[in-house]
Amino acid sequence: LAQAILAQIGQPAAYWSAFPALQPGATRPLGLLRVGRANQQAMAVGADGDHASAVAASRRPSLVTICCAAVAVAAVTAGLASASEAPSSTVSVAAQAPGRRLTTSSLCRQALEAMLTNEHWNFMNHSFTKWCRIKAENEMARCCGVADFELGRAESCDECFASCHHQHMIDLCSSYFGTACSVDRKLFAGSTLRVSETFCVPAECDNGSDRESLINWFATLYAARLSGWHSDWDDAILSCPSAAVGALLWTLLAIILTIVFLVILYFLMVAPKEAGRELISQEEMQAEAEAEAEKEAYNDLRGTAQMGGGESLGQTGLSR
Repeated sequence: LAQAILAQIGQPAAYWSAFPALQPGATRPLGLLRVGRANQQAMAVGADGDHASAVAASRRPSLVTICCAAVAVAAVTAGLASASEAPSSTVSVAAQAPGRRLTTSSLCRQALEAMLTNEHWNFMNHSFTKWCRIKAENEMARCCGVADFELGRAESCDECFASCHHQHMIDLCSSYFGTACSVDRKLFAGSTLRVSETFCVPAECDNGSDRESLINWFATLYAARLSGWHSDWDDAILSCPSAAVGALLWTLLAIILTIVFLVILYFLMVAPKEAGRELISQEEMQAEAEAEAEKEAYNDLRGTAQMGGGESLGQTGLSR
């Protein structure tokens, strides 16, 4: 009977190994033996007494047998089905990579909320969004055969990329809020268009753990404010400039400027060597020597005259 029920519900023959007591020819447990004896007694009563009562008595144990077997088979089937599904669910959970945490620190959340509700940030973000929309839509129309930016649908697209680094937003973010980072994200699921846009990270969020979960938190908490081409943040990568890299770049720039200044100073202060060029002729050198000799002779004669004239004036008394 159990075999017939299992055949009706379509279970494989391998399930018999989980419930050997019901296998054909196997030793029956005590409960089933008692049910069989009751059937024999009912049949004996039917031979001596009323035929109807014997039939009724014989049917009652048969119904008990069917119910017990059905309950047992259902329990075995449910247990084996759950056992067969449990390993697969365990493997799937274990195979999943640990996801990034969704929330950020309380200081980061407060700073992000203050920035997004700031009047000046919203004014600049409105201008920045319209400007980036024009660039992204033009890029999508250029690289796709059929492009519908409003609905986010495109066909026959090549690799599309638009750069939306807004200098005024960068200046505002760096001066008043934190660090001007960039987000590289895919705008639509049905298009290859990607955009690298300015994303202002508050100073309280500019650390490793908060930066890792900032995009997920932003896309989840402010999903009601994100619509159209700003609604998809599933494929978004946040990258921020490193302070060490900035210091290294400034150091390299200072070294390069110093080398350039020294080279310019050398050319200005040191005359270049010119082989074969005559700086002064022999006649010019002789003329200069004669002029120098005449100047010295004139100075000697003048000194002698001054010395002699003083004594004569003193002797004659004309100095009065």
